[in-house]
Amino acid sequence: MANDLSSRTWFIDTAGGGVLWQPQVYIKFIEVVGGAAAGAQGALMADIQDRNGKSIVRAQFQTTVAGEIQTYNLENWFEGFQVATLGAGPTTLRVHVK
Repeated sequence: MANDLSSRTWFIDTAGGGVLWQPQVYIKFIEVVGGAAAGAQGALMADIQDRNGKSIVRAQFQTTVAGEIQTYNLENWFEGFQVATLGAGPTTLRVHVK
């Protein structure tokens, strides 16, 4: 699949490739969802950054169970949006924007 930023809930399944959203964005919350394959506990699950490379969320696997879900309530403005890394599984993101 490919990243989908066409609605108020963005679906991200591909990391890298530079900045996905250049202007300011208000992010309500982000759900980081592990896939069918579990990652190693403590391994990087996702590194979500603003357009300047500053981390917004740097999630790590907390369990070794497949399908782990982590929710980050942010309620804030950010200067752009990019996903530097997505972990094993494959990990996907659901980004809820205003």
